[in-house]
Amino acid sequence: MTKLEDATAVFVELLPPAKLRVIADAIAKAAVDPKTHAVMSLVETAKAKSALGRFLDALKTSGLDGNAGSLLLKCASHVRSSTENEQKLELAMTGPDSNAVATRRTEQVLLDMIHEAKNEIVLVAFVAQDRPKLISALKEAAAKGTEIKILLEAAKEHGGTLDEDQTAILKRELPEARFHRWNVEGTKFQGGKVHAKVAVVDGRVAFVTSANLTGHAMELNLEAGVLVRGGDIPRDLLRHLGGLLDAGFIDQI
Repeated sequence: MTKLEDATAVFVELLPPAKLRVIADAIAKAAVDPKTHAVMSLVETAKAKSALGRFLDALKTSGLDGNAGSLLLKCASHVRSSTENEQKLELAMTGPDSNAVATRRTEQVLLDMIHEAKNEIVLVAFVAQDRPKLISALKEAAAKGTEIKILLEAAKEHGGTLDEDQTAILKRELPEARFHRWNVEGTKFQGGKVHAKVAVVDGRVAFVTSANLTGHAMELNLEAGVLVRGGDIPRDLLRHLGGLLDAGFIDQI
């Protein structure tokens, strides 16, 4: 893969297609030397600015002009969108192997998702404890600039059902993450629990599983889950959780 191909692939993973089209049009207008303030100001995060800078530098080195760069960016964005809209499902299990069906292990699915994350990781579970591999992977992701959001069942002192405040414990182990709490006091959902176990990466990949983030759930229990790549489900899960946050059913702590 050439430097330009590599830089293009990295950059289109960081932004939504609509934003990429705006940037591509700006690059075409800049024509000869598209690395201008007008183009660079279209991205906000340091990670995206760095990736855009590498793309524009590689474009200039290749000898191609802004029109060619614009077309390249639009084509790469279109390919990414088409790929994401093709939904793929995969089974993941914990427990004994049956020797009848080949499945992936629950923890490995989560680790792979965390490692491939570019922008955002969202984790929801009833409990989370004693998973050093997951903590290590999340720390690596945070160091790369990936945003991490975690929602767990709360302790009794905070309106939940757990004796131990596992959110506080995990917060000490993973201070880079943003933690959230279920808030249904005074509503018809009072007494309900955070019983969902889901993971979403970049709005493109979702894992819906029976497994909590614990040693038994990852290694010993009979647990089943489905990994969803592409399609509407990953995006819908993110939108739903975001809607609950906006409605006040989930609080950031």
